[in-house]
Amino acid sequence: MENFDVIVIGGGPAGLSAGIGLARAGHRVTVIEKHGYPRHKVCGEYLSREILPFLETLGIWLPPARFPAISKLNVSTPDGRMAQAHLPLGGIGISRFELDNLLYHAALDAGCHFIFEEVLQVGLADGQFRIGTRNGNCYTARLAIGAYGRKSVVDHGLKRDFAGSGPKWLGVKAHYRIDIEPDRVGLYLFPGGYCGVSMVEGGLVNVCYLASVKSFAPFRNPEAFTREALAKNTALGQLLSGAQMDFERPLVISDISFAKKSRVENNVLMLGDAAQMIHPLTGNGMAMAIGSAEIAVPLADGFLRGTIPLGEFHARYDRDWKQRFGSRVAFGRLLGQIMLNRSWSRFGMRFLQWFPGILPKLVSMTHGHPKPDFSRRSDLPEIMDDFALKGAELRDALNKIARINQFLGGNRVTLQGVSALLGSCKGPVHIVDYGCGNGDMLRQLARWGRQRRLQLQLTGIDANAFTIGVANQQSEQYPEIVYRCADFLKSDHREDCDIALFTLTLHHFQDPALLELLERMKATARLGIVVNDLHRSPVAYRLFKTICAVFGLNRMSREDGLVSILRGFTGNDLARYCKILKIEPNIRWKWAFRYRWIIKNT
Repeated sequence: MENFDVIVIGGGPAGLSAGIGLARAGHRVTVIEKHGYPRHKVCGEYLSREILPFLETLGIWLPPARFPAISKLNVSTPDGRMAQAHLPLGGIGISRFELDNLLYHAALDAGCHFIFEEVLQVGLADGQFRIGTRNGNCYTARLAIGAYGRKSVVDHGLKRDFAGSGPKWLGVKAHYRIDIEPDRVGLYLFPGGYCGVSMVEGGLVNVCYLASVKSFAPFRNPEAFTREALAKNTALGQLLSGAQMDFERPLVISDISFAKKSRVENNVLMLGDAAQMIHPLTGNGMAMAIGSAEIAVPLADGFLRGTIPLGEFHARYDRDWKQRFGSRVAFGRLLGQIMLNRSWSRFGMRFLQWFPGILPKLVSMTHGHPKPDFSRRSDLPEIMDDFALKGAELRDALNKIARINQFLGGNRVTLQGVSALLGSCKGPVHIVDYGCGNGDMLRQLARWGRQRRLQLQLTGIDANAFTIGVANQQSEQYPEIVYRCADFLKSDHREDCDIALFTLTLHHFQDPALLELLERMKATARLGIVVNDLHRSPVAYRLFKTICAVFGLNRMSREDGLVSILRGFTGNDLARYCKILKIEPNIRWKWAFRYRWIIKNT
């Protein structure tokens, strides 16, 4: 009989995450799982960004270049009504095939031991958990964690209340080859259920739906239900009409129940769906599963080290789980009831069309908010990163950003840098502002040059055509300024000038793109480059929250502003870039939590 510190029953996202965390803490961890890796599972395959910081602590990185960043939501009813929204936090499109495999290899690297058997029973006796498998093997551990998903034979052995309830729902999933927008998730309602459609890695599209057993019963198989019942939502029917399925046949699971469960059963700690299922329409299932492990790991570590008694460990886990997820589950259950009621869903869609700002708030109620991590640059997306964005909200956001810069004196930081590079130069000077926004920086620079009788030729470049239009409208009195819409990140972009400016621009890019851009600009800016960008710090983050209230910033400005600070820089970041670029560091911290970085070409 083998003995371990921890046995995790089930090797999905929750169980694997807990196993990695406890193994890294120095405990002997065994994961018992029925199936090997990699494997496909029925799942919506949308991972909320709220859980990415915790995954990174486990050594799991999900680069945007490989996994689609999803930031938009469409909701469609069978009668053709459509509501759209920007997802406040956004998510990542990643298949369970890929995510589980990444976590599995991270668990192996952390020292987890794996046993591929089916667990039949678990019990506690004399301070030890005894776990029996279908193969007749028995294993013991000081701590047992149940992470085996929505339902298992273990539930019957534990006499869990929900286990005897009859099946109500089933789930069906397959990957398709469909041409959809990679940054958008679609939620399509149909009589008796709903279907989620979103892109995952490799350009594949995950189509996963939940249907009541009653609505499914008249059909012969999942293919027939997909072909006939889902087509009752016209938009979904058109989307799937020419789709090519990448699976040999769809995956199906039954016995799905959203009944209330206990987080601790007969002293076994439950994680993920074993603790509670949330309605899939919330798009929060995978993040909640991993989040339950995030709660459990430090408490389990304390129990195993003898600092937290078992009863207190269980009580604190249950309390923290309810505090983090309880309201989300309840609200998700309510949303599910509304969406699956034909009359209520019609009324709800009308309401969302009348008041579109409500939808992002509803999404927020079923999702959490990650704790700001200032130790490294964030890769969270900003709304303004969408170059096709346009409209009154964007115009208002651009103008509010300019107003805040004027109030805090942020543009003065760039002017000081330009002055340092110009020295006593009085001749014609060509300055290019990359990521010029509404042109506020260039207009201030034009006024500054006029006061000093400088001959300035100013060019503003931005990748958003609407933004360039706003800049042109606001710069009619400045003949020395011209604007051009171009994607300057492209390697073939070249703009010869005397000085290149990056005012609140570089933080939009990850390090590789940022460094390649600066290397290229060094070769085209005769005098040099002036960078004026955000200091990533908790104080700046809290200060901006106050500014949001004072200036009455709109949603785009509020959300992008906070993400911008998390994507900002520290002095060490900039010093590291100087080493890579082989230049002398000329970095100064300035008020309004900015760094001014001057790169001189000598």
